[in-house]
Amino acid sequence: MPQYHKIAVLGAGSWGTALALQLARNSQYPILWDRNAEILRQMSRQRQNVRYLPGIDLPETINCVHELFEALSGVDAITVVVPSEGFRDVLQQIAGILNGDPSPPIVWATKGLESKTAKFLHQVIEEELGAQTKKAILSGPSFAKEVALGLPTAVTVAAENLEFASQVASLFHGERFRV
Repeated sequence: MPQYHKIAVLGAGSWGTALALQLARNSQYPILWDRNAEILRQMSRQRQNVRYLPGIDLPETINCVHELFEALSGVDAITVVVPSEGFRDVLQQIAGILNGDPSPPIVWATKGLESKTAKFLHQVIEEELGAQTKKAILSGPSFAKEVALGLPTAVTVAAENLEFASQVASLFHGERFRV
């Protein structure tokens, strides 16, 4: 089973930040990206997501970057945590950066369907990055603030490939974050 270490987390809202914190707790090195450069500069300076998770410190192992190319450089996996209405756009940007190269495995923690087409998000991934892309969804009844604080939480990972689902679960699973 491959051991992932550098993981891009695309979307620095409350849920993306909470998942980056969980990855950091598990000795991973999350690269947190957002389209809003000012929010990321503030997060880097203050080591907190003051807008969405005030008072919760970000460890130094979370690297906040605004350039998507930099966020994707050398990553072992990508976690997409943007609103569903921006999901396809982010995947198109990823495809442009990859320029025909295979995509790293994708984990998404975005809820819902694509609003314009009513397509499931795994279908959007296949359309934009190819059906061969390893993909899994991480979802479940949880609150970002509770996850960020390290309170007990349980979520689920689903994927077409059981081995890949197990790998994704091991990335996020921890003493208080059960996957």
